[in-house]
Amino acid sequence: MPNLQTSSAPTPTQFAALSDDRLFTICKNFGLQSKIWRQKFIALLPEVNRRRLYEKKRFSSIFDFALKLAGISEMQVRRVLCLEYSFKDKPVLKSLLETGKVSINKLVRIASIATPQNQQTLAEQIQNLPQRALETLVRDERKTAGLTGSAASTGQLGWIGSPQPGIASAPLPGSQNQNGYSQPSNDDKSVRAHTFNININKDLKLLENLSGELKDKLFELMDKGIDINGMLLRLIKTREQEIEAKKEQISVEISEKSDAPPSRYIPVKIKNILSEEHGTKCSIQTCQKPALVLHHTARFGLNTIHDPKYMAPLCREHHTLAHGLDRKFADYIKPPE
Repeated sequence: MPNLQTSSAPTPTQFAALSDDRLFTICKNFGLQSKIWRQKFIALLPEVNRRRLYEKKRFSSIFDFALKLAGISEMQVRRVLCLEYSFKDKPVLKSLLETGKVSINKLVRIASIATPQNQQTLAEQIQNLPQRALETLVRDERKTAGLTGSAASTGQLGWIGSPQPGIASAPLPGSQNQNGYSQPSNDDKSVRAHTFNININKDLKLLENLSGELKDKLFELMDKGIDINGMLLRLIKTREQEIEAKKEQISVEISEKSDAPPSRYIPVKIKNILSEEHGTKCSIQTCQKPALVLHHTARFGLNTIHDPKYMAPLCREHHTLAHGLDRKFADYIKPPE
C-alpha cells in the first residue's frame, strides 16, 4: 500500500482498507501539519501588512487576504498585528512570532507579563509548556504583582526548582525568593491581626471557621489582658517546628535505607506529614485548587527517593508547570537525537 502521508491523492479504496488505529494516526499527522503551516502563514502577516501586499494582489484588506487564503479570522489577524507592536522592544519574542515557532494563542497568553528583561526566560518557557500551564504561569505572575505592588518581571516561578539531597529545598509558599515572589512569612508582622487593613471576606471566613468554644476562650483570654495574637503565633511556630522535625526524621530514615530498590509508592507517613503541613489545597499561595499530585522538587526520576523535605502537594496545572520549567529534568527525559 502506498504511503498515505506523502501520497498526493489517496483513493477511497486505500482509506477503506485501513485499520481504525492507522486511520486515526494519519488524521493526527495531517492535523499536526495543518497547524504548523497555519502558524507559518500567520507569521507572514506582519510583513504582508507592511508591504500592503494584499492591495497589490487585489484583496480588499489584510483580513480579506488572510481569510480567503488560509481561513484565518479577523480576530487572529488583529492579534498577530497587536503582538508585533507589543514585541517591538522584545526581539526574542518577536522572533518567535515572525518565524511561527509557537502558536499565536501561546504568545497572546504571555504578552501581558512580557518585558525586555524577562523575554529570554519567557521564550524558553513558551516553547516547553503546554497552553494550560502557561495560563497558570501568567495568572501567578499577575497575582504576585498584585501582592508586591510591582510589575511581574521574571516570567518564572521561584518556587520551582530541582534541589538535590543536601541542598536547601526550593522555596515554597511562605517565603521570598530571588525571582521577586514575596509571600508572607512567619515573621511578617505587617499582615498580622490588629491592623487597619481589614479584608471583610477573609476575616469573615476565618471567624466562621472558629468554633463557639474557641471564640469564647479567646475572648476570655483577651479580656484578661493576655496577648492572644502572640500566643497564637507561638503555637503556629511550634507546630511548624514539630512538622519540620518529623520531616527531618523521615528524611534520615530514608537515607539509611538508600540501598533499597526504588519504588514509586509514596509511604502513608509521608503523605500524612505533607497533608498536615499543607492541608488539602495546592501549596502555591496564589492557588486555591485541590492538591491532586505530590510533586518532587528533587525529581524522583533523578534521585528515586521520596524525601518529604523536597515534596509538596500541587494541583495538576502547577504540577505540569513545575515539570515544564525544570530544565534539568526536561533534559533528562528528552529522547536521544
